[in-house]
Amino acid sequence: MSESTHPKRVVIVDADNPLQEIHGEFFWREDHERILSAERQTSYWDGYNEGRTAAERGQPTTVLVRSARPGLIRRATVRMLVLLAIVAFAIDVFLPALTHIV
Repeated sequence: MSESTHPKRVVIVDADNPLQEIHGEFFWREDHERILSAERQTSYWDGYNEGRTAAERGQPTTVLVRSARPGLIRRATVRMLVLLAIVAFAIDVFLPALTHIV
């Protein structure tokens, strides 16, 4: 990593009381982003290598697929709605024909 051009010693004061200094470890935003980027890359490759070695050891991967089967009440409700739609259609079609016959 390249050395930063920002000053090393910076005095930071409290916003409410400017006569009081705030002590601690602070980073410049650019340095912070550079450090985070390097750590992300390191963490990514650590996880990648760990997964690859686990796969090479032959640890089985278990995949469980379950299908959602509708319950008895749900199936009965759907069948009743279909039957109701068929009866309504039949009445709509045949009732005018029956009134002409009588």
